[in-house]
Amino acid sequence: MKVLIVENDPKSSLELNGILTKNGLDVAHATSLKNAINALQSDLSIGLIISDINMPETDGFELLKYIRNNNIHKNTPILMCSASGDKESVLKSIRLGAKDFIVKPVNADTFMEKIRKITRPKNVPRIMVIDDDEFILDVLEKIIERDGYEVITFTSAREALQALESEEVNAIISDIAMPEMDGMELLVNVKTRYPGICMLMITGHAGKYGKESVLDAGADGYISKPFKNIEITRTLQRLIYQ
Repeated sequence: MKVLIVENDPKSSLELNGILTKNGLDVAHATSLKNAINALQSDLSIGLIISDINMPETDGFELLKYIRNNNIHKNTPILMCSASGDKESVLKSIRLGAKDFIVKPVNADTFMEKIRKITRPKNVPRIMVIDDDEFILDVLEKIIERDGYEVITFTSAREALQALESEEVNAIISDIAMPEMDGMELLVNVKTRYPGICMLMITGHAGKYGKESVLDAGADGYISKPFKNIEITRTLQRLIYQ
């Protein structure tokens, strides 16, 4: 996906460019409304616009109006990025069609999370994966993404639980034996607060955490390590599409 940055301040433009390219995104630049319109008309691969409010001659609100009234680009998501984070500016941006708003200077993680949210394909199941073993976490992420799901990962059950306050997921795959908060405690918390989220528990300690006891605790699925790729994909399909 190509991202169009509409920003007349070179420092801000360079900062945003660095974050986007580091995350594998192709970037185009415009310094005014006229430049932005020319870029959109000449490059239909642009799938996201990041625009400042304050620009020479006009402002980012005029760009929002242009996008909203243009049949070709009206579905292109826009993230407003401005040092003016007052309530009026935020509300006006959303009212004119912006998908979200972020205040400069941006935090890279928050910036990318907002981008992922507003460009997320509709109806694609989102899976949260939790394992304190980063190798296993990476393996699971690759298996699940290859099957067409969107994935977010955590090495801490406590951090994952906190993330659920703002993140929407269809299912969780969690290891059981983890420090601080283990998978069983996470299972109880999730099923209490978010009963609609399916939970698949995996463990390398089947002797301690037997299948029957884990399912009795509320899990929707159970797989022991070492697992086979097909076990993960088939179980996820059952949980998501049952």
